Amino acid sequence: MIAPLIMAVGWIIAYVLIIRRAYLDKIHGMPLPALSFNIAWEGMILVLLSRDSPTWYVVLIWFLLDCVILAQYFIYARPKSSLTLRDRLFWPGSLAMLAVGIGTTVAVTISLQDYGGGITGYAMNAFMSMLFCWMLLTRDSLKGQSFYIALFKFLGTGATFTYADRSDPLYAWFGLMFIGFDLAYIALVWMVGRRDGINVLKRV
Repeated sequence: MIAPLIMAVGWIIAYVLIIRRAYLDKIHGMPLPALSFNIAWEGMILVLLSRDSPTWYVVLIWFLLDCVILAQYFIYARPKSSLTLRDRLFWPGSLAMLAVGIGTTVAVTISLQDYGGGITGYAMNAFMSMLFCWMLLTRDSLKGQSFYIALFKFLGTGATFTYADRSDPLYAWFGLMFIGFDLAYIALVWMVGRRDGINVLKRV
């Protein structure tokens, strides 16, 4: 029971810290592709899972927090002008990315008959862990990010690896991917903070 509890609480804390850091830095705290798949997966679980399960309420909390993170994306990432093609395509591009997240999640779930969300959840977490590293390297700063976000993200995701079916190649591979990239993300946050003279342990 301890691993599911760590997973649930770890992700809730990570989401709350993402929302807080995004508000303070006035920048979105999660890459939109990762957020798209996240919301799609959580919404699917809420539809498929019985409300008699405590997991349903945990996923509901995750979903609501992700909705706040999505709102912050549209508040902070939207362009202030329409000078470039990228600026003009912000809204259709963002909505298309959300549609891709939903469509892909549903299609993979049906194709693999993964109605418990196990494989899709693992794949999504691996994808998301890579994107957090990409976001940090692209920004080349700790804006919207913190050591504690990286730490609790790692705890929340890593806890699932302790009770998954590691004999299944997909579970094992995706699990190794998100653990590896989460550790890389923690290291990158520490390196950027040290380079910029920021005490990452005091920056929540």
